[in-house]
Amino acid sequence: MEKVAAARQSEEDVLPEELAICFRDAGDMSIDADHIDTALDYYNKAIKVYDQEYGENNTYSAIVYTFIYYVYLKLRCPEKQIEYLNKRIQGSPAQSTGEPVSAIYQSGGHWFQPVYS
Repeated sequence: MEKVAAARQSEEDVLPEELAICFRDAGDMSIDADHIDTALDYYNKAIKVYDQEYGENNTYSAIVYTFIYYVYLKLRCPEKQIEYLNKRIQGSPAQSTGEPVSAIYQSGGHWFQPVYS
């Protein structure tokens, strides 16, 4: 019983941002294993945590929307690509500064595919 209580306490000690990063990483691993539906579930869990922590249209969710956009790019689903590209842009700080959206993602590794500049 003490182990269960300790496990619950350790769950409570996890910061929301750390939890979102775990979900995001699990999504990445699911993509690598070609488990698309599982990846999308994890990405959406990450977005939910970020939205609860930072409010809607935040930069962190925008980054995860980029991941989802890339999934639909890979699947060749243009309607979904546009949907998630628009969500990504709404949460981008470049939306208010006029900076090209792709500049935000330049240092993000292979998942960040600049769409336009």
